[in-house]
Amino acid sequence: MSMTVREILMEKGEQRGIEIGEQRGIEIGLEQGKQLGYERGDLYRKCEMVKSMLRAGLDKAQVAEIAEMSVSEVMEIASEM
Repeated sequence: MSMTVREILMEKGEQRGIEIGEQRGIEIGLEQGKQLGYERGDLYRKCEMVKSMLRAGLDKAQVAEIAEMSVSEVMEIASEM
């Protein structure tokens, strides 16, 4: 059974829509991946900064204020040292 021109065009349009959707999904995934990477990198640098300040002898409350963290977060990082 042969397809009509209308059916052929509809099938091609559907396929094109799927391709566009897949490409957009890939773009969104890449952007989210980059954002997550930046956030993890920022957190890593912040933790390293906190560790450095603690090794230098700063009080946990001072470190928390400087790092804009809670004292409990600083204490958690300190426990990992």
